[in-house]
Amino acid sequence: MPELIILFSLSSISFATTGLLAYERMQHVLPASWRRTFAEFVLLGISCALLQRVENLAERVDFAVALGALVSLADFDLRSGYVPNAALIPLACCSVVQFSIGEHPFAGIFGSLLVGGAGIALHVIGDGTSFGLGDVKLLGIVGSILGAGDAFYLLGAAFVIGAVIALILIGSGRYARRDALPFVPMVSLALLWEIAEHAF
Repeated sequence: MPELIILFSLSSISFATTGLLAYERMQHVLPASWRRTFAEFVLLGISCALLQRVENLAERVDFAVALGALVSLADFDLRSGYVPNAALIPLACCSVVQFSIGEHPFAGIFGSLLVGGAGIALHVIGDGTSFGLGDVKLLGIVGSILGAGDAFYLLGAAFVIGAVIALILIGSGRYARRDALPFVPMVSLALLWEIAEHAF
């Protein structure tokens, strides 16, 4: 139980700090309703309970901080279609700590270059319309936290989830094929998927 409280606290602090920085940067976007925020905290609690089953302590902490920030950013991206630079500060701080005291700092560097490079390629291919620079920066930071293997898996899972959701929305008539979907929610769902796989 104490470990669950610590993980949930880390995740909640990351969630709240990211959200505050995002809204401070873009004040015209209204905060989420209390019901939506409550549902997100329930999601964080369930995820942190799963994180207790992950063997590596450092990995549990990294996942908790990353998850809190990504859930907050996903909510903001869904409602604004934008990822403010200031909102990436909590993840960037986690990345700096990972480089400073992590057991394998070169894995973080390689992860950042690999996944961030893939993001840059997607930004160039999509001419900046379907994949923004905010998404590129997010991927680079997440890659540095998770390392090359987990980050590349996360990116692949995000695209699979995005493709499935896009097909469902297109089939229901809510989206046209040329419409761009927010990418951060897909990354958040992919991280939840990855946490579940690590747990079981």
